[in-house]
Amino acid sequence: MGAVSNSRTTEYSQTADKPKLVRRFAFSTPEVLQKTSGFFYFTKKERSKCTSPTRHPSTAWRPSCSDRPVEISGAAAGSVGRINSTKRTAIAGSVSTTEKRKAAPWKSARYWMPDSPAVQPLFMKPFMRHLPTHDIRRFKDGFHISMKIFVGIDIAKLNHFAAAISSDGEILLEPFKFTNDADGFQLLVSKLESFDKNSIIIGLESTAHYGDNLVRYLVAEFYQVCVLNPIKTCQMRKNNVRKTKTDKVDTFVIAKTLMMQDDLRFITFFDLDMMDLKALGRFRQKTIKQRTRLKIQLTTYVDQVFPEIQYFFKSGLHQNAVYALLKEAPSPKEIASMHMTHLANLLKVNSHGHFTKEQAKELRVLAQKSVGANDSAISIQITQTIQQIELLDSQLEKIEAEMTDIMKFNDSVIMTIPGIGYINGGMILGEIGDIHRFSNPNKLLAFAGLDPSVYQSGNFQAKTTRMSKRGSRVLRYALVNAAWNVVRNNATFKAYYDAKRAEGRSHYNALGHCAGKLVRVIWKMLTDEVEFNLE
Repeated sequence: MGAVSNSRTTEYSQTADKPKLVRRFAFSTPEVLQKTSGFFYFTKKERSKCTSPTRHPSTAWRPSCSDRPVEISGAAAGSVGRINSTKRTAIAGSVSTTEKRKAAPWKSARYWMPDSPAVQPLFMKPFMRHLPTHDIRRFKDGFHISMKIFVGIDIAKLNHFAAAISSDGEILLEPFKFTNDADGFQLLVSKLESFDKNSIIIGLESTAHYGDNLVRYLVAEFYQVCVLNPIKTCQMRKNNVRKTKTDKVDTFVIAKTLMMQDDLRFITFFDLDMMDLKALGRFRQKTIKQRTRLKIQLTTYVDQVFPEIQYFFKSGLHQNAVYALLKEAPSPKEIASMHMTHLANLLKVNSHGHFTKEQAKELRVLAQKSVGANDSAISIQITQTIQQIELLDSQLEKIEAEMTDIMKFNDSVIMTIPGIGYINGGMILGEIGDIHRFSNPNKLLAFAGLDPSVYQSGNFQAKTTRMSKRGSRVLRYALVNAAWNVVRNNATFKAYYDAKRAEGRSHYNALGHCAGKLVRVIWKMLTDEVEFNLE
């Protein structure tokens, strides 16, 4: 189908029984483009006719109640997933970004649809995650389902258990065990092949990371997968007459919980990207904490060996020139014995010409007069600590590069906010996930822990309280950092910050209010899929 030029690409083959979704790719020749024409998408006008309140969480995509698709060809045809900025520019011509978001239908649709009726249901399923069964039946003839099949999976570290029941309560699959590997996953799929894939709903409890691989596998196979809150299954388990807790019983409990839910959320490829962003963002925070701890340790070691050096370098110890010097000469005695030319060149190269030969002479004299201890044990700790810090720096670069790649692919409207970069934006989106989990901005504010706490007793009501600081600590950290950047890059937020400061509030107090304002803006932008428009 064309040369794939991106590592995060899944190929699509229309001849296969189970087509795979192309998330993004680049075609190499015009001939390939011609061969891949005939794909369809729904326009905004078509989507506006839909009576269902459903929205795709990433793009506010609404399935059209009309059966009239719009055919496209050329560069836009055959591209499953968002068309990149180059393609959009080529198709739309010299149109501004704002106008393209408002007028270009390809900006509102995450996936393209093949015109084959046999595979259309597989492509449409991710967008029907909020639709009840009766809505699916009347949406399209191809989606008419006489019976739903609920598959409950009890997750464990080594082995999983699964069972299936029908919407009528009939046991279709007795509980069976399958391993947490490729053979076990294939066994599960082989058990489900006898049923209509469009009628199958698979559910499993949220159990840390043990079920992530299975979820990714099933989503790639285009199954409808739901991750249930264990609180819901616990309530269902209490309805049993006998107090029994086994892996086999839990499979039926999960399946019955699926059956009783009115609004099921199916995992999509967008959700998988948000899971990656969340994991990377939290791993980045842990890595930064490790690096900070090592820097504090390094400062302690240098204070014992060469206390005068921290006053010599005005920018502090933690810079490339100082690290290069201490790795080669971790004690003042070694620095004092270095050849002047070598010392000057070492500082000049690692500081990009910032340090001169005269400064190198001053440093050498300072090392000769140092009162630090000439301890080889501490010198070893200095060199090893610096190497660990540099290792963490390289790891952070890789983490941030991956987060940037995911953010560029999803092309979220949050990136139109001035002052928000790919890293802060990725951490915010990863923690939020599906914005439609929050029916109003106050719930999102509480989830971030930025909501004010309440203190009331008798006739007393506290007028001023601190933020609750409950919920996602990572999200709160990212929002506060983003708020400060937005204040420095946007006039509206700057005026709001200045107004809070004029009231006598501290910098961090005013910044917390700006973060709360930013939360409401982000909720509106993600809910309605609109760009930032505050001047």
